[in-house]
Amino acid sequence: MRDDPLYDTTGAAKYLGGIAKPATLQWWRHIGRGPEYVKAEGRVFYRQSALDKFTNDGVVKPATEAA
Repeated sequence: MRDDPLYDTTGAAKYLGGIAKPATLQWWRHIGRGPEYVKAEGRVFYRQSALDKFTNDGVVKPATEAA
């Protein structure tokens, strides 16, 4: 099994490097958006792979200009 650390909401926000604050992650969970998360015994955790997928899914590749 590969290493896939879990982060709590505060740790996930730090890992995302300013993309979202903890309150934003909480709001996204409430409205059904944002990265996938795991709920265990009432606590929320984010897998690092889910955070990476979330940021990679938002990558926009600009079209090249016609010469």
